[in-house]
Amino acid sequence: MAQELLDRLKQGDETAAGELLDRYASRLIALAMSRIHGRLQRRIDPEDVVQSALGSFFRRVSEGAYEVDDKHGLWPLLATITINKLRKRIAFHDADKRALDAEESIFTGESAVSFVPAALAEEPDHEDEIALMEELDVVFAKLTPLHREIVMRSLAGDDALVVAEAVNRTERTVRRILERFRKMLRERLQ
Repeated sequence: MAQELLDRLKQGDETAAGELLDRYASRLIALAMSRIHGRLQRRIDPEDVVQSALGSFFRRVSEGAYEVDDKHGLWPLLATITINKLRKRIAFHDADKRALDAEESIFTGESAVSFVPAALAEEPDHEDEIALMEELDVVFAKLTPLHREIVMRSLAGDDALVVAEAVNRTERTVRRILERFRKMLRERLQ
C-alpha cells in the first residue's frame, strides 16, 4: 500500500498527493507542535515545518529516492523528515544572534509608537505634522492591505500577539512586518 502510493507519487498522480496529505498532514503538525516548547512557539510555526518537510519529501520522491515496505508504511519516513526539519529550525533560532535570551522588543510599554524616532517625540509644529503625514502616506502606500492593518493595529496599542491572532498570522510574522515598516519609516525620515 505505501509503496503503491509512492509509485503513484513518482508518476505525478495528484490524487496520491492528496491522499498522503489527508492521511499524514495533521499527524505531522501535531508531532511538530508537541516538540516546540516555550518561547520557540512564538517563532516556529508547526505548519511551516510540515510544509517544508512535505516539500522535501515530494521533491525526493520525484527523484526516486525512497523505497518503503508496507509493514512500516510512510509514517516513520515522514516523521523523521519532519523532526529533522524541526531540529534545523530550532538550531537556527538558537544561534547566538537569534537566541531567545538576546531578544529585545521594539515595543515600549507594548506600544508600537516606540519605533518612531526620538526627534518626533517633541511637540511638532503644524508644518512638521503635515510633513510627517506625507511621509507616512508614502510608506503606507508601499504596504499591502494586510501589512497596513498590522501596523495600524500596532499603532492603536495592540501588542504583537494580539495583532497576530487578529490577522491570523504568527507573532514572528507580525514582528517582522513591523520591523520592515520601522525600517522604511526610518529611511524616509533620514
